[in-house]
Amino acid sequence: MKVSELQFREYYHRYMILEADVLTDKLKDTIPVKEEDCYVLVTAYAKQAEKVSFPVLALGSSFDHCRRGLRRNAMLGEYSIDEVINLECRMIEPDLRMREKAERWLAAQESEIEEDILTARLDHRLDDVRDPYWPDIARVGILTTGGLRTYRMEIQMFDGPFIVGKMVDKPHPNLGIHYGDVMRAIPYYMNGQNRLLMLFYGEHLSDEQQKVLDEIREKGNDVGLGFSSLTIKN
Repeated sequence: MKVSELQFREYYHRYMILEADVLTDKLKDTIPVKEEDCYVLVTAYAKQAEKVSFPVLALGSSFDHCRRGLRRNAMLGEYSIDEVINLECRMIEPDLRMREKAERWLAAQESEIEEDILTARLDHRLDDVRDPYWPDIARVGILTTGGLRTYRMEIQMFDGPFIVGKMVDKPHPNLGIHYGDVMRAIPYYMNGQNRLLMLFYGEHLSDEQQKVLDEIREKGNDVGLGFSSLTIKN
């Protein structure tokens, strides 16, 4: 299996062995790298609005023998998603030492991330629309006169049943939406996949739009439709 075949939640804060080959040379400044050291034990994290990264806990000579350096408190190095996306990998269940080394480090790296962002990373519905490199960016559908068009939105917060973000593409001027505009989208399910549909955009809504938004929010909250922590736990 390759990293590209996994969805974000399948490796985020989890543990896997990568067949890294020559990438292990990048670790030479922190640990001696032997010729047979072609495998690394990694976990995964991302700072807010940044790409996924893979810190290295240990290295070794095979999928089954990859623990050298694990006793060191510091990470041995770090790989970007671009470097590992096409590598062979194997998910593993961590032992106590792996968890002790990773969890404290991960908490420090993500300590300043807003709670809504961390919650969004745990929502399975967003994996279908999540950018494979940027976990806080999701594809959102926008209805136009030419049909449904897909653009990218940077997730910022939740508002009842809405996920709120900002446009990070530069759509056609005739669309009326611009780079950086606030968008409110809701989830829906179609053809076996979760998707997002934008219903409102802009900082300031008309009185009629605000009334409709409030009604959707109220009804959504009543039936548990939304992106709250409680919804995810349920």
